Amino acid sequence: MNAPARGARSFAGASYAQALADAQSLVPALRERAGRAEDLRVLLPETLADLHRTGLMRALQPRRWGGMEFDFVAYVDISAELARGCASTGWTAGNLLIHHWMLALFDERAQQEAWGANPEALIASGIAYPQGSGRAAPAGGAATSTASAQNERPEWRGVIAARSQQKGGNYEACDRMQSRGG
Repeated sequence: MNAPARGARSFAGASYAQALADAQSLVPALRERAGRAEDLRVLLPETLADLHRTGLMRALQPRRWGGMEFDFVAYVDISAELARGCASTGWTAGNLLIHHWMLALFDERAQQEAWGANPEALIASGIAYPQGSGRAAPAGGAATSTASAQNERPEWRGVIAARSQQKGGNYEACDRMQSRGG
């Protein structure tokens, strides 16, 4: 049930030293791209491709899904190394990395839903509670939340907000983040 999708590369055998070396090898390219990433306020497609190619986005993902399943310290070490090239990429990678770790704590059914078809699926959300509040809306629920804005293309987005007992689950992602304070 919980095997990587066909065609997805497994990083289950990767060593910690190799993952850090891969992060270090990206620093020159990240440094070169940093200004453009900041100006566009996104994780550049070529940077995301590098992170997927090296498996760094899967450092905390369980091995059974093709991830590296490193200890939690990898969250800090890999993010810090990437930040040597581009602070925004380091911050973004850290935010994305933590969600693989968080999903590993969920029931197996949730993991299957998120990773079953695509073990490289990105998961975005805010990571500090409480983040927002919910209210009733005509089409379901409406939430106000300060979710992390690390990537405009996550396959999965977690919204953590207190809401009333009314049913509903729709939400809208609003871009209000300015990473350089502008």
